[in-house]
Amino acid sequence: MSAPEPSQGWRKTLDDWGGVAAGAAAALAVFAAGLWMLDSGPGGGFGGDVAASAAELRPSHAPGHVVHLALAKAATLLPAGSIAFRVRLLSALLLAVAAAFVAAAARRLVHAIGGGGGPAPPLIGLVCGIAAGLSGPGLACLASADVYALQAALGAVVLWGCTTATLAGAEEPASATARLVVAALAAGLATVDHPPTGLPLVPPLVLATALTLARAPRAPVVPGESLFGLRLSWVVVALAAGLLPLLALPLRAAELGDPSTLLTMLLGRASDSAMQADAAPAAWLPQGTVWTALGSAFGLPALVAALASLAALIPFRALRPSGIVLLGFAAGPLVVRLGTAVDRSPQELAAYLAVPAFALAVGLAAPAGLALALARRDDNWRRRVGWASAAVLLAAALLRHEARQLEPAAALERGRATAVAADALREPPTPGAVLVLARPSTAALVRYDEAVARRRPDVTTLLVPRLAEPGYARERMAAHPELAPLLSAYLGPAARTPALETAAERLAAERPVFVEPGRITAPLSPRTVSPRGPLLELLPQPAGRSDLALQLADYRRRPIKLGDRAARLAGSSLGGSLAWNEASVAVTSARIGLELTARTEEAGRIRAVLLAEAVRLAREAAALGAPSAPVERLLSVLGSVPAPDAAQLDGLLEP
Repeated sequence: MSAPEPSQGWRKTLDDWGGVAAGAAAALAVFAAGLWMLDSGPGGGFGGDVAASAAELRPSHAPGHVVHLALAKAATLLPAGSIAFRVRLLSALLLAVAAAFVAAAARRLVHAIGGGGGPAPPLIGLVCGIAAGLSGPGLACLASADVYALQAALGAVVLWGCTTATLAGAEEPASATARLVVAALAAGLATVDHPPTGLPLVPPLVLATALTLARAPRAPVVPGESLFGLRLSWVVVALAAGLLPLLALPLRAAELGDPSTLLTMLLGRASDSAMQADAAPAAWLPQGTVWTALGSAFGLPALVAALASLAALIPFRALRPSGIVLLGFAAGPLVVRLGTAVDRSPQELAAYLAVPAFALAVGLAAPAGLALALARRDDNWRRRVGWASAAVLLAAALLRHEARQLEPAAALERGRATAVAADALREPPTPGAVLVLARPSTAALVRYDEAVARRRPDVTTLLVPRLAEPGYARERMAAHPELAPLLSAYLGPAARTPALETAAERLAAERPVFVEPGRITAPLSPRTVSPRGPLLELLPQPAGRSDLALQLADYRRRPIKLGDRAARLAGSSLGGSLAWNEASVAVTSARIGLELTARTEEAGRIRAVLLAEAVRLAREAAALGAPSAPVERLLSVLGSVPAPDAAQLDGLLEP
């Protein structure tokens, strides 16, 4: 046997190891960019809740995230940075893994279209992998310590397995089956860890399995045993094996030993009165659509080109299965519901669309593969250079769009703003007070501060969104029996006032109570609450002018203000919740001041302080991303000359 020619040896090496090289280079580039984008905070959404769960090694909010919990706990053992930084460092690593598998899948598609050999397929795969990792949905996975980066990595594994299996020839049944088995295992792990993002992976997997095994030889291995049935059984067993981590949840939470409770936890079917108690109005939370999120991933022209490329694969018989499967990945979240109601924020919606963005990135490799094939078949060197230049320009345009999304300075400022937001929620309560938070994003932030920083041990917290977790209400009642009436009111059939209002007033008679403005405070008289930044203090009895002056003097000695940092939280669920809090407190503060009609010097001074605080809070709410119309109406009323009438404040915050 003669040795290969030197000119062919490196081509064969690239053909054999090109996918690995492209994946490794893409992973390194995405990890470096992700590391550049991290800060020390837990981020928005449920990031604080997930990071706190990793520190405590207890399941977080539904569905528990058992796989991510194990990995995040291992990440917290790293001696680098805060707990949240370590968990988000894991997210950067997982996003790099996702980019590696996308690069390998794109390189295989280019190989199938344009032929193997040479550096072109690995380079095109590298570009697609970097573009996928640095896309809008990819970077959204790094925006908090939540589980989305793991889901993106597992989704990329499923995408790689299905794409390469459908591109494998009929003479490679063993190789195709092995890839499908790996994809099935990853799909099972993704489904058990976070069903809203894991379930959309199952239909493309089933489709890829059917299309791949349908082309495989069906001759029996031994008499009476079908090779088709054997390979299908391996895929089913791998999918079932991926679901086994579910059994580990009861080890860290005894309440989950009950199958019905475990199933409720897994499917996230918590009652609305518990999980979404007193959420900020939808108009105050940033909205997002599927097409907006996907359009921001690569730009609208690239999105249209990717969809057209995937559709163009279907007419070709050899490429039809992979085209159908990639379209299945792109449309998966549209078929399976996108989430459990926390996907309204663009930040969270984009993370749900990470795998569809990966599928579109692989689809963008198709025109580059076609250009490569045409260049190889053309003997004219000028046309070869033209086709190669087209592929290079496509890659350059794609990476330029992704590079423009990198804002490390903004990420650091966002981390500082999140830390100040935690201070604004944790510092106002007086010693021995009860802090009740009913917004999911603010509750997650305070839970992280409580579990990791361990500040203010003198303050008892009641995080209403955690009432959906098995055992949380029982633990709060056992540790603080005085909370039982308020907990019972929240867990009632509809958590309606007056039961909620009455329970809060009884608790305020025993201990200082600080709450977010909402259903508890809406029925109360303005004189029975006191503004405390984004919170309101419930007073056991209506405050007189002297008491009010003392309350305001105490608060002004310890102000926690977001200031210019508030703009860094705009566009997130945390920013929207804080904006609603501060605008509501501004209205309450103004109403208290306007109801002081006495013409004494003391009353005038208190009125001026309250109105000035209302203006400050309204402007801070605008910086946090509040809708412009309600804030402008509020500022217009507060700026009226002569002094406005308290009746003008009614309904100001409605859309």
